[in-house]
Amino acid sequence: MGFGGRGPGVGVWNETCDRHLKAGGWCSPRRFAENIPAKNVYIFNNLVVNEDGWETAGPHFGIPEPVQTPAGSNLPGEVRADDGLLIRGNVIRNGLPGHPVIAPAAGAAPAGNDEQGLRRHNSINRLKPRLVDPEHGDYRPVRESLAGAEGCVIPDFSGGDLPLRPRAPQGELSNQPSCDRCGKPRTGNRPGAWQ
Repeated sequence: MGFGGRGPGVGVWNETCDRHLKAGGWCSPRRFAENIPAKNVYIFNNLVVNEDGWETAGPHFGIPEPVQTPAGSNLPGEVRADDGLLIRGNVIRNGLPGHPVIAPAAGAAPAGNDEQGLRRHNSINRLKPRLVDPEHGDYRPVRESLAGAEGCVIPDFSGGDLPLRPRAPQGELSNQPSCDRCGKPRTGNRPGAWQ
């Protein structure tokens, strides 16, 4: 997880940036900065497989601590990248069971997004998923290799939490996937892109 960034771009402030700020847009007034918050990010029912010997050197997740925003940016004084973050029902194979799950940060991870919560709500390095024929582009998981893996029901966004400025449409609040990677209707919550 991380912050989004906005600013004048190549270091030249221009009238477009001024107009966006006057309309209430979020932007660092004199430089590009990564301080646009993330809110209500859901990471559900994914299948992530790194073959043994190819695991990442570091932890699976990193959540930055809150940051202070510059004056004149139209942002709150402090922003977070983990407000409403949910990581659930994922099957991750990326090393041995003791591989670290989350990078230590100066600020405490919110409840459920700490090491214990992530292990409780996801299958991390417990299963060894097999793929049908990855050498020839068939990345579907072998069903038996996911035995014991249960996905989660993906909640819809609740809505009603948009900032007053700038005004934005509510948007689509449903998070229910209608089909799998092949276009077949999804009828359950199995992890992975294929039903």
